[in-house]
Amino acid sequence: YEALARSIVDLALAKFVQTDQSTLIEHFDAQWRPLGDARGRRIEPGHQFEWSWLLHHAEPVLGKDFGATIAGLAGAAERRGVNPATGLTYNAIDLDGGLVDPTSRSWPTTERLKAGIALMERGDQRGAEIAEAAANALLDRHLSARGLWIEHIDAEGRALSQSVPSSILYHLFVAISETVRWR
Repeated sequence: YEALARSIVDLALAKFVQTDQSTLIEHFDAQWRPLGDARGRRIEPGHQFEWSWLLHHAEPVLGKDFGATIAGLAGAAERRGVNPATGLTYNAIDLDGGLVDPTSRSWPTTERLKAGIALMERGDQRGAEIAEAAANALLDRHLSARGLWIEHIDAEGRALSQSVPSSILYHLFVAISETVRWR
């Protein structure tokens, strides 16, 4: 599994993470070049937070220092990918920070929480603020007063969905596990 992890991380650092270490590209052609259309410019802050966390946990296994990339991806996602009005993580922005999908599903905010914990473990005090803000956003915005999970929220903080996909259980479980492990 170490060899597989190394190959995935090597691919991510060579192709997904751009040279500024703060942008994660996700849509490519067959030669691993970013697509030249809107899809190639689409950035998902949730994935930037997630890769920060993944790289943090890959360091001891692979014996490498990914500190600059971790800080770059998480920092850019925090600066450009969080709705200041709701505290939730946007679903998508573009390379210039413009809004592509200003709504918020819950999984990107769980990834923000995990990235905050990773930053705390690295001694970066911004991590505590990020983790706390993400936890509060999940509890205040996605868990309604009636105890129902609101999966998808618009840019003004209103519920958009009436159902919750089962895939959120993975994201919630790992975010809760990371929080318990940290504490």
